[in-house]
Amino acid sequence: MCGRFNIIDDPLTKLLVEITGQHYSVETRFNIAPTEQIPVLVMREEGGWDLQDMRWWLLPYWAKEVTTKYSMFNAKSETLAKSSAFREPFKKGRCIIPASGYYEWKKEGGIKVPYYMEPRDEAGFAFAGLWDRWQSGEQVIESCTIITAAAPESMKAIHNRIPVHLSRDQVNEWVAPEASPDRLMELLAPEIRFPLAVTPMSTYVNNARNKGEGCIEPAEGRVSSWNFLETVGNCESLIWINFVQANDDLTPYDKRQPCCHPGHESNHRKRLACVPRQVPHL
Repeated sequence: MCGRFNIIDDPLTKLLVEITGQHYSVETRFNIAPTEQIPVLVMREEGGWDLQDMRWWLLPYWAKEVTTKYSMFNAKSETLAKSSAFREPFKKGRCIIPASGYYEWKKEGGIKVPYYMEPRDEAGFAFAGLWDRWQSGEQVIESCTIITAAAPESMKAIHNRIPVHLSRDQVNEWVAPEASPDRLMELLAPEIRFPLAVTPMSTYVNNARNKGEGCIEPAEGRVSSWNFLETVGNCESLIWINFVQANDDLTPYDKRQPCCHPGHESNHRKRLACVPRQVPHL
């Protein structure tokens, strides 16, 4: 699932240049929620990219009215070809939704703790998306959805689904009109395609009405991290887990657990799939 994300103008503008070769400007927004307008990259029929504002909650062209009765801000990759809402956009309305990072929540000790996922080295995410155009009389609404896939093992401790993010090489393949259905499904594989950082955040971001810089503040305490590439080798998920260290006592985070990757040492300081079960001093 991806129900909240953000846009930080720098470095996200660099990502847009990398993808399109054009200089687009975007406004920094720290807490974007469904039904809000978001920038979306679409490939024009004559070729070349265009950045358009769309409603983040897909409204199918055949809908009788504007509604949020059904959850349409995410689309499951497994059912795109069969869904009446997403079947046509999957054929003709594939797009890229740029983002700096996104949030997921995990309930810990009765508290919904937000975790922020962001690229560690890249300028941002290029989410695989779909878009559609709805019209009734003179009213026209262009809307979009973010495609999700089953989460790989390393992310399941936080949420069972992830937004599909594409590598730079895969972006053009995703929007290519001639792309085969089989290749498109390969692009939607549940993979982490470049190193990510995962950080527990302040609960300020939990309220979608909060739009300030507090949305990107880590949870109270000193945030540290382990580099899992150095710890367990070149694992498929390439995850760095940042954690809150309230003091010098690492006990909540330093329990040895069996490694989830066959062939690696039987015990590491941290199992790749493990996320801290307690975040002190939220």
